[in-house]
Amino acid sequence: MTQTLAQAENSPPLRRNRTFLAVWAGQAVSDVGSQVSTLAIPLVAVLTLHASTFQVGVLRSLAMLAFLLVSLPAGPLVDRWRRRSVLLWCDLLRAAAMTGLLVALMSDLLAMWQLYTVAFVTGTASVVFGIAFDSYRVGIVPRSRLAEANSRFAVTESVSRFAGPGLGATLVSWAGALAAVLLDALSYLVSFVLLAVWGDHESDRGPERDARSRTGPRGLLHEMGEGISFVRSDRVLRRLTAYTAVGNLTLFAGIAVMLVFMVDTLRMSTTTVGLVFMVGEAGGFLSGLLAARLMRVVGSARVLWVAAVCAPVAFIPVFATPGNAVVVLSLYMLCSSARFVVYDIAQYTYRQSVCPPELLGRMTASIRWVVGTSAAVGSLLGGWLGVAASPRATLAGAAVVLTAAALLLVLSPLRGARDLDELIGPSPTRP
Repeated sequence: MTQTLAQAENSPPLRRNRTFLAVWAGQAVSDVGSQVSTLAIPLVAVLTLHASTFQVGVLRSLAMLAFLLVSLPAGPLVDRWRRRSVLLWCDLLRAAAMTGLLVALMSDLLAMWQLYTVAFVTGTASVVFGIAFDSYRVGIVPRSRLAEANSRFAVTESVSRFAGPGLGATLVSWAGALAAVLLDALSYLVSFVLLAVWGDHESDRGPERDARSRTGPRGLLHEMGEGISFVRSDRVLRRLTAYTAVGNLTLFAGIAVMLVFMVDTLRMSTTTVGLVFMVGEAGGFLSGLLAARLMRVVGSARVLWVAAVCAPVAFIPVFATPGNAVVVLSLYMLCSSARFVVYDIAQYTYRQSVCPPELLGRMTASIRWVVGTSAAVGSLLGGWLGVAASPRATLAGAAVVLTAAALLLVLSPLRGARDLDELIGPSPTRP
């Protein structure tokens, strides 16, 4: 990607791209709102309805269920429809769901079935929004600015993960559940307005796509297969998807036991646990800021397998003791988060650059389904291993698998290339 990244110096900077700035701002606001609701909705269930642990678990699982059910069919639909319209409808649907929850709270008529419904509806809309957004954002910046744009989006995602849950908890504590739900509803409305007023009006749906959109369920299944086939057909994309899936499997297996490991094994206080996780988000934030520059200096292809080779940082928490836990786990969170963010930005850039525009939704949906399924399996596997063996043994096992998986990229075509353009080649149909 030497030529492409060099061309970025001659293309207009993103700060002058009004559409990008509007979409970026909308994504940032929406992300914060979504992160607020991930904590606010369970807190509403516990504080208002005195929900049990099982009921809270069901609430959280509904979002994952929506992901598994909706991801694959959402891809063809996103490719059939105008992506900006999909984003607008998803924002409206999420805002309406949170407004309904707000009305129920104000009327003192809230019931668990309503929370379950809101969790599933917002989860489904968020899945479709994510797939459409990954496809839509490719068309609002030149290809030469993709890495920089992906870095900006990664930074705001890190900030929302850092600030959102804390903001939700603070609002519930200070102003009650109403304030948190209201903020979430408003965030989706703000995103809607920014996209509606300043978003790019797509006109890339030709008569061929319109005709295919009327082929019914059989056509939908065929188009889902096209997305999967494209991922399998590209030798680099196939390896990246497999490695990302293994990364999610091990990451979520570790997450499943990390809190128990920190609190029960290492005797850390809840305040200290929060501070350690904050350090981790800081690593992701900083690496997001530097990712585009790092890709230019190291090489946009090389940085992918270098990030994979750095996987042994996953062994760091295995050596934590009650005496050194804060230092060791802070170092682990910092390094791990930075590595994941740089890898994600680089692999997103490759995916967006290599995929034809008309396949972006299906390609994105196929990959998201694979890596999302691996995350669900990882959570279950980690929870089981944490009980059957121990949290420390589970973390060690996850580190072994992640380190071995680095061979998927080290022994791939990435190893012989410095930049992604050497693997992608020219693409005259892309901006």
